[in-house]
Amino acid sequence: MSHNSNAKDVNPERASGIIPTAHAIYQFSRPHTMAGTTISILSISFLALQGSSITVSIMMGLIQALASALLMNISIVGTNQLFDIEIDKINKPYLPLASGAFSITTGYLIVSTCTTLSLLIGWASGSVPLIATLTISFLLGLAYSADLPLMRWKRSPMLAATCILAIRAIAVQLGFYWHMKHVMGGAGAISSASLTGMLTSMSSLPAPIIFTVSFMLFFSVVIALFKDIPDAQGDLKAGLMTLTVRMGNAVPFWTCIWLLTICYIGACGYSVVMASLWGPAAGHTVAAALSSSGFSSATVVPTSFVAPASLSMVAALPVKTLVSILGHAVLGTLLWTKALKVDLSRKEDITDCYMHIWKLFYAEYILIPFFA
Repeated sequence: MSHNSNAKDVNPERASGIIPTAHAIYQFSRPHTMAGTTISILSISFLALQGSSITVSIMMGLIQALASALLMNISIVGTNQLFDIEIDKINKPYLPLASGAFSITTGYLIVSTCTTLSLLIGWASGSVPLIATLTISFLLGLAYSADLPLMRWKRSPMLAATCILAIRAIAVQLGFYWHMKHVMGGAGAISSASLTGMLTSMSSLPAPIIFTVSFMLFFSVVIALFKDIPDAQGDLKAGLMTLTVRMGNAVPFWTCIWLLTICYIGACGYSVVMASLWGPAAGHTVAAALSSSGFSSATVVPTSFVAPASLSMVAALPVKTLVSILGHAVLGTLLWTKALKVDLSRKEDITDCYMHIWKLFYAEYILIPFFA
């Protein structure tokens, strides 16, 4: 294949020994994506499980989801590295295939093993949503990276973003939500009826899931655009005409910052609207929480600093709403604090900000259960 025609399968710097090999595997797995996958599945699963007691079957379903998804994550990022060796030698020379710590044969062995194990776990679970999510993720990951006819979608900014959106924003949210509902319902064998039920349930999705998918669509656009900014040099050499290659660093960078800002404002607005629709039924109010702790709204903040009407409005908010609003306000502040310090001429600054975006991505999944 053209992507590795000049690569050698023998390298004197190849990883040997337990610690170097373990470190190479760690780098190969792209740990920031593994963390994102873990947190997202746990968050969506807990959202699906709200109001339900945890049973052995539910725990088993969660373990199946996590194990199969993490294996598929390695498969997808590993496939990308197999077809990006020459690009990674410029953009990410520390990765094991680019550095020579792993042979190409080892890379293919890891990817094929992880793919097979992931799909086997999905099939053994008997969960159509889980099998569908894993299969769709694998096919889109292959289409994104593979230098084969009608593939290598990463060459097109639109197709590349579509792949990331479909996996991170749609497949993960809906697939694992439906998987946990499947586990809770005690459904058994795979059947066309269960697949039909999964598809027709789109119209009855709860508001928190609909908003979560919408929010993550925007967040995935940000990740899709931002990931190309520090890789512009290697992408240009490989002929990948990303938005950054076409327009420079500033346009995609500030587009990402403002898109995330709009997401955070939208999340605060959604939380307020949901609180007004459901009122105290949406959860314990702040006033109730303070009262149960032996405090009243009057004793928490002196009335000389806060108008009684404003204080009573805050106290009437459900605790979940207040957590969501404050949480997103903090994340927005952290975003802009980091963005305003970035020197767009320094790759190190841009890469550091990109990893900061991933931390905000992790943090968002901590807040998602508070959308309910």
